[in-house]
Amino acid sequence: MPSYKLTYSPYRDEEEQYRTAIKHTMKNMDTRYHLTLSFEYGMNERMSNELLNMLLKFINRSILKDRYNKAGQFIDGMAVREVTYAKENFHYHLLIADKYWMLPDTEKMEALIEKKIASVNKRYNSKNRISSFCLQEYYRDSLEDYLTKVFKKTSINLFDKMNSFQPLDHSGANFTLLRG
Repeated sequence: MPSYKLTYSPYRDEEEQYRTAIKHTMKNMDTRYHLTLSFEYGMNERMSNELLNMLLKFINRSILKDRYNKAGQFIDGMAVREVTYAKENFHYHLLIADKYWMLPDTEKMEALIEKKIASVNKRYNSKNRISSFCLQEYYRDSLEDYLTKVFKKTSINLFDKMNSFQPLDHSGANFTLLRG
């Protein structure tokens, strides 16, 4: 009896359409920076999301000041959540857009992020902290392909793939928890 492999999935076309749409959105944002955030080993999803959003709040307050608190403006962009299997947790990629032409130069932005991460980490114990970050000026060559690689994984359902991408808003990035 021959063994058959599933060679066509009706969902693959739909997934590729979503991936293309997300890549298109990323390419058309006024992105200035790509920020990667990593967390301590074994930190749960809820806590990493909380730390991410607290960091975004601190950065928004620092850059936009009263425009954030009173006028409801916020740093625009997109957050991408990925599983870090080796650390049994998640890490985030942030595409940070310069919608208001207010973002500092790379050196000042890096210093600001480092200071705000220290402020976030002071509020939590040593197990719940942002362990590292990497700030880069945005480059378009292959970043969108890299950030949407989750669509190539067949072991993840479409909802979880779509939920890996969230726009930044006034409260941060609103991910639905995957692990309860």
